[in-house]
Amino acid sequence: MDPSLKPDPRRKGSYYRRIEDIARALENLQSDKLSETMLFLLLYFGCEKIARGLVGIHVRFPATEAYRPGRPIQLKDIKASAAALGLPVLEQDLDWLFASDKQQHILHPTADLTNSARYLRNHLTHDFGPTNVAQIAKQAPFLNPKMKLFLGCVPAVLAYQHLHFSKVA
Repeated sequence: MDPSLKPDPRRKGSYYRRIEDIARALENLQSDKLSETMLFLLLYFGCEKIARGLVGIHVRFPATEAYRPGRPIQLKDIKASAAALGLPVLEQDLDWLFASDKQQHILHPTADLTNSARYLRNHLTHDFGPTNVAQIAKQAPFLNPKMKLFLGCVPAVLAYQHLHFSKVA
């Protein structure tokens, strides 16, 4: 078993440390003082980091592999990992957070809510402009609470690690 799975907050590069670092990063960036639109981006980055960690912990990858640049994340893997770890998160919320550009059809859109957080982040980062910012501003009040709930799963992820990996040699 890879040592990065052990629940050791002092082990740099471990899942435990990486996942705990999200709250510290949000605090250091003073996320509580940002607009909903700017907060959207920070929350999404944190959620994506947790999602990578969930999948890696579930399949027991070394953390360096789970967080390798360019490693894709798949909604089906995030859902399976969240269920396996027993996280208190709804599958529909995971759809709203992590549905890829090709998976937007699985959402239950309304007139105002049409795209996942991942879709919006992708479009903003690959085509930075006022239209894509406006799309995020429109959907942030709906998506930000879902991302905060997902970030709230961190204690459950860390508890899972304690339960399953504390005795790992």
